[in-house]
Amino acid sequence: MKNLIRNELGEGWSEYSDQLGPILQRTLTELNTLYNTGVVYPEKKKVFAAFRQCELDKIKVVIIGDIPYRGEQASGISFGKELSHMRTPCSCEAIHTVIENTIHNGFKLYKDYDMKSYAKQGVLFLNSSLTVSADKKKDDVHKKIWNEFISSMLSIIQLENSSVIYVVWGRINGKLLLSLSPSSNILYNENLPDGTFMSMSWECDHFKKTNHLINW
Repeated sequence: MKNLIRNELGEGWSEYSDQLGPILQRTLTELNTLYNTGVVYPEKKKVFAAFRQCELDKIKVVIIGDIPYRGEQASGISFGKELSHMRTPCSCEAIHTVIENTIHNGFKLYKDYDMKSYAKQGVLFLNSSLTVSADKKKDDVHKKIWNEFISSMLSIIQLENSSVIYVVWGRINGKLLLSLSPSSNILYNENLPDGTFMSMSWECDHFKKTNHLINW
């Protein structure tokens, strides 16, 4: 069980193999059915990329969105996209624009499209569902599969570090928020960043509020 968690999520999570192991196995079994019967994003090997890029003991900020990109640009890191799809409009455009405007006075920065530089600083980029089908009708199926897993991960993060800041974007499953202690540091924005509006319509002060932890 520890080897499964170590391989999928990284070394730090293996300490919680008794709690996570059965949940991860159930999740993977259900996911295999979806991958074997339809088109699912991201690629199976990238589903847990966010955890491998940001180890448990390094987490400072958890950002939770809705679903992955519905296409090959999905990287396993929410809001990050594969560099081979840089020209594909995505919500990371809106994120970079807000960072430039709220942190750097509008100065245009090098854009970290895959979000890995932030992940390495301690940002865990998640969605309420870590996978999505090409068929939009299956979105609720994916969210149901991931609910228990994501809730368990959030509970473990709280045990590890009570000072972590949780940044919640979009109207995600209410049950997911129940995984967080009432005393948790939560920043909420009911709107998701949207790259289809040329990154100009989304407003968010969460980067400014976490700038003391992350060099945005």
